[in-house]
Amino acid sequence: FYRHEQLGAEQARAILTRLRQPSPVVQQVEKLVRWHLRVTSYHREWTDSAIRRLMYELGEELEQAIALSEADVRASDPVDWPEFEARLNELRTRMARIGEVAEIARTRPLLNGDELMELLGIGPGPTVGEVLGFLLDEQLEGRITTSEEAVEAVRGRFAR
Repeated sequence: FYRHEQLGAEQARAILTRLRQPSPVVQQVEKLVRWHLRVTSYHREWTDSAIRRLMYELGEELEQAIALSEADVRASDPVDWPEFEARLNELRTRMARIGEVAEIARTRPLLNGDELMELLGIGPGPTVGEVLGFLLDEQLEGRITTSEEAVEAVRGRFAR
């Protein structure tokens, strides 16, 4: 049903918290349940940057998210399994070509908050987070790869 991944993540958190599971376990299970449909929704039309974003968002939990997606598809409608398995094999091939998950998961903006505040002449606040998010998106899309390119992108987008 619509947004079942959101409700499932909330329920998993509540149940695991009630069972007094360690916080890292609760967070990991909640993340896996929340993101399991991303793997299932993969199609050939996805760009490499969309795959990099998936790898970034799931990070170290990527293989577990794939296993959860496999179980979900097999349990939901086994007739869908062969088609999903083919798409999953293609996704794995593309991920291998793109790079190491651990490397992508460690991606951080090329400039930090202090550098951005100095560059833009602003103080702490939501704008800094917005600019950091913009930089991360640009890096995952492959449009910027150096600090110099990051400075130019920020100036071009946010300078007044």
